[in-house]
Amino acid sequence: MMNSIAFLGVSALIFLCVSPSLQNSYVIKTFDAKVDHFTFTTNETFKLRYLINDSWWDPTLTTSSIFFYTGNEGDITLFSDNAGLVWEWAPEFNALVVFAEHRYYGESMPFGNLSFSVSVYTLVSSYIR
Repeated sequence: MMNSIAFLGVSALIFLCVSPSLQNSYVIKTFDAKVDHFTFTTNETFKLRYLINDSWWDPTLTTSSIFFYTGNEGDITLFSDNAGLVWEWAPEFNALVVFAEHRYYGESMPFGNLSFSVSVYTLVSSYIR
């Protein structure tokens, strides 16, 4: 929860901590993402991972928000665990919290253990040309 106060003419924001049981609490899901977004030579897909928390989400309210965090170069759970401001503001904004994992990081590997092999790189490069 966020409250604002004024002290000696200076405004400040006070953040009340989110319950530790809800902070960083999420369900891990995946969806089928296209391997190639640039050509129509393949319909291959892979599982792209995302984390979701709907503890504060109320879709019936017009003031509810969606906090969507686009993944960095790493496992998305690490970023979720260190995104304090997202978790602090979510209750105040009745927010749906979604963290999407960047492809080729964490568990979102289009070709599994072969994602960084030369043969797969050649295959992907041929799609881009």
